[in-house]
Amino acid sequence: MVRHVDREHDHAHIVASRIQLDGTTVSDSWDYRRSEAVIRKLEQEYNLQSVQPSWEKDNRSQTTGERRQLARTGEESVRVRIQRSLDQATHDHPTMPELIKRCLRPASPTQQQGINVWVGYTRTGKVKGISYQLDGVAFSGTHLGKAYTFSGLQKHRGVS
Repeated sequence: MVRHVDREHDHAHIVASRIQLDGTTVSDSWDYRRSEAVIRKLEQEYNLQSVQPSWEKDNRSQTTGERRQLARTGEESVRVRIQRSLDQATHDHPTMPELIKRCLRPASPTQQQGINVWVGYTRTGKVKGISYQLDGVAFSGTHLGKAYTFSGLQKHRGVS
């Protein structure tokens, strides 16, 4: 573990390996969930700022590249802009057709066009998924986070 203050906030880097000293590997089955549980324990033990576990979040966090873009240009990524627009458009629990109408309208005076929304269906007519496009960049609802999938809009945002 290395602690340093090369940024505006004090932080530490923890380096670990799956390779044991005898050359065998440690099982990584469910590793992501287990590591998050260990992180929560370390946060409590060392009185660190607690971070919400990924499985409890409704949206996907910004990537390192998106944070760097924001710092460099002052502009949020298309993905974050879509998430923010959907959050605003669902504040009063609209119907799905009303949400799609709201998305088609530009969210701000600086935005040239709204968000295109596509709902995919199976051959039997069941909803398969939902996708969004802004400024020529498209994302599936899953890629934005669980609250932006077709069923997630209903469950987490109250869209009917």
